Amino acid sequence: MASSLGACFGHYRAKFGGSAKLEGDLGVVMKKARVLNSEAAGFSLSFHGALMREHWDTFGGSLKLEEDSHERMKKNPRVSRSSRSKFHGALQLEQLASQGENNLMKKQNGNGVSPSKLEKNFAKGVKKPRILIAGGGIGGLVLALAAKNRGFDVMVFERNLSAVRGEGRYRGSIQLQSNALAVLQAIDKKVAERVMDAGCVNGNRINGMIDGISGEWFVRYDYFTPAAERGLPLTRVISRITLQKILMDAVGPDVVYNMSNVVDFTDDGTKVTAILSNGQQYEGDVLVGADGIWSKVRGKLFGKQDVKYSSYTCYSGLTEFVPPDNETVGYRVFLGYKQFFVTMDVGDGKTQWYAFHYEPPGNSDPPEGKKRRLLQLFGNWCNLVVDLLHKTPETTILRRDIYEIDMLGTWSKGHVTLLGDAAHAMQPNLGQGGCMAIEDCYQLIIELEKAAKLGFRNRLCKEIPYALKRYESKRMLRVGILHSISRLAADSLSFYHPYFDVGLGTISVKNHLLFEARHFVQFGLSVMMDWITAGNRREHLGSQHLTARLDAMVETHEEQVSAWRISMGDLEADFAALSNMFEENLETLTGELNLIKKALSNSPSMLKPLRV
Repeated sequence: MASSLGACFGHYRAKFGGSAKLEGDLGVVMKKARVLNSEAAGFSLSFHGALMREHWDTFGGSLKLEEDSHERMKKNPRVSRSSRSKFHGALQLEQLASQGENNLMKKQNGNGVSPSKLEKNFAKGVKKPRILIAGGGIGGLVLALAAKNRGFDVMVFERNLSAVRGEGRYRGSIQLQSNALAVLQAIDKKVAERVMDAGCVNGNRINGMIDGISGEWFVRYDYFTPAAERGLPLTRVISRITLQKILMDAVGPDVVYNMSNVVDFTDDGTKVTAILSNGQQYEGDVLVGADGIWSKVRGKLFGKQDVKYSSYTCYSGLTEFVPPDNETVGYRVFLGYKQFFVTMDVGDGKTQWYAFHYEPPGNSDPPEGKKRRLLQLFGNWCNLVVDLLHKTPETTILRRDIYEIDMLGTWSKGHVTLLGDAAHAMQPNLGQGGCMAIEDCYQLIIELEKAAKLGFRNRLCKEIPYALKRYESKRMLRVGILHSISRLAADSLSFYHPYFDVGLGTISVKNHLLFEARHFVQFGLSVMMDWITAGNRREHLGSQHLTARLDAMVETHEEQVSAWRISMGDLEADFAALSNMFEENLETLTGELNLIKKALSNSPSMLKPLRV
């Protein structure tokens, strides 16, 4: 379907440089994940619906589909013996690999996690596979928790744990959306309960985007209905320090090694050795680089990877402030031209805020100058933004530049892999960076457990590389989609104007890009957020105690695909109606056109027509 939204995605594919220029191009990501053929040239929602439906088995699928296929093979005498043999072998392999997961329903241990067959074998004296984790952030600690609960020997090396003690900078709140909380429940139910009890629920309130000057709603997001329909936990906000402390307590101090910075490693094909900055060395069966966007493990694994500046610097603050509509509104993004302001209720009468401004990297403010600059940038915005800035003490305001990396074509090599920001650092506008790291942990430990079950009798070293490749192939598409959406959303928001609704139509006759940006943010992004935060269906959860299965996160059923198509059809109808209206009123809107041209005079390339 050649919808205008599809054209917008196509434009951004071209803008981000294609396969030769940019490894993170979504088409390259999908191709290397073996789920997209070489003829794919665009990114449209209808195409992704068909793609995910076609490749459902690649991303977990439904066991019922496999069972039905199995029955058809048994009943059909024309199925070749070779085909039967291959199918039965694959089915037995899958049954063996998932046996420990099915045992979850039989008996619960003290952590709310069942002892798997792997743990029983370990209890009989079989050597535990050792997982070395570089990085003690959220991703590293969640992986350590999952590994410990499933019987692995695990060691976490963290350069500095000051953030856990409350001394870290930029340790603001993190939003854990329904998808991440559901996966955390699957990993450790009791820990998930502690996290949810400590968080401030905003998924049952209005969330969305607001015009920064007028204070009027631009688009609202419904996080409650999708989560409630699927039985998922509600989205909430929690302090990063609190979250890390809960995870540290659950993992145990004997697992995490502070002041231990992994700077190098060696992999001889049978084991991997992590080398610390102080010269100490530790051997293990697998090394996981969870050491963030500036990952040393990634640099050693694939060579230097350029970290890209997002074009935004970010100010942040936490202050005692309760908006008048706090009972009904959770978080909101105030929009302006090349700047936006995010506020969220974090409980206890406090509000966390982030101010983003489009500018070159490396700038700094004079002493006591951050608050003054923020009031210069946002001083004419609506009262809530201005009041919040006035109430925030200067000494609590922090500043940092926002960076990301292009998507890699692969995350693993030999016995080493990457996780979270080390593999796919993205811009923070979707609130999914930490959530994707938690999802990574679940999928990775599932694949490593399969390898451990198949790898007894000295075969573990051969199974580990296959497990790491399965992990990345099952994660690459979903993460690639979110990575591209976050980048597209950031660029779309940079085109926003206070007179977006009025003036944009006039210029859309010559420049489709601004028109597309508005409708992507207002319609397309809202549709996608449903899939991002709650894209799993109740019938795929089976009888497991966990709230969600990660392999059901890629929604493929006709109902979801149909909903996307209907939304895109409505969007096309809106385009047609709005175009007619704007053409009829072209003369009366000439003034608005001039205003927009003047505002964009510093970026003449933005006034060029979009070529599709």
